[in-house]
Amino acid sequence: MKKVNKAVILAAGRGTRFLPITKGIPKGMITIMDKPVLHYVAAEIVKSEISDIAIVVSSVDKSIENYFSNNLELVSIFEKRIEKLQDEKNDKELLTAKSTLEDMRMFCNAKFTYIVQKSPKGSGDAVLCVEDFTNNEPFALLNGDDIIISEIPCVKQLTDQYDNYNASIIGCQRVDINEIVKYGSVKYKEQNSKTYKVEEIIEKPKVDLAPSNLASLGRYVVKNEIFKYLKTQSAATNGEIQFTDSLNRMAQDYTSYAYDFDGTRYDAGDKLGYLKAVVDFALASGYKKDFKDYLEKILQERH
Repeated sequence: MKKVNKAVILAAGRGTRFLPITKGIPKGMITIMDKPVLHYVAAEIVKSEISDIAIVVSSVDKSIENYFSNNLELVSIFEKRIEKLQDEKNDKELLTAKSTLEDMRMFCNAKFTYIVQKSPKGSGDAVLCVEDFTNNEPFALLNGDDIIISEIPCVKQLTDQYDNYNASIIGCQRVDINEIVKYGSVKYKEQNSKTYKVEEIIEKPKVDLAPSNLASLGRYVVKNEIFKYLKTQSAATNGEIQFTDSLNRMAQDYTSYAYDFDGTRYDAGDKLGYLKAVVDFALASGYKKDFKDYLEKILQERH
């Protein structure tokens, strides 16, 4: 029996790094190619066979809700378009239309709940907002800025580990030690080549104080006990309650594991990370040849 049936996406950040566009739309609705960042994050959940999804937002905004709703009229339009393209034997446009229809149908069987974080008090406070939604069950937790592309969805990799160990699992990868200041650094005892027993998590340490270059990267599967730690968590110096601080405290009482997941991660909440995602996704699309030719041309001209 599958143990993890709920997932939470943290998407309540104010998007200050992407002003002024985030004055008008939530940062999760900024697009990479023809889909918003939140599409890729939610798709990872659905492909991991979880259909009960909560999105923590900063305010009531219909753009996110509208995007994930079932628009039967648009689906009908594309179904008719596909029939026409099949008759015309227009294979290239047919492939594009089928892909678009698949994207629109992806969330048809998913249930979305929208929960407002009333003030920006940090990731820990945002997770506290979903306690009722989790209904005393373990849950997957995803940072809404992080897109992870992998053959087996990252969340599925983590839920499989949760099923194996019946313990909280932290999604990690190794980073350049000079980059560890951006992440939580994991002190561990090796369990096997990809799984590590967590001893401590140090959030954004100085390089010389980091216990390792194994970094937590915005994907977790956690036991419901996390809430008792969040409720007693002291705020950091910036006044925010950090989820990692509570996760670290819980790891002292409950066995937790870090899992070195397979996949390529893009920090779409950072402008450089966003640009990398745009380029890589374009080069993986039907525009690959033309876009590659264009990049080579402008690099030669501006070298």
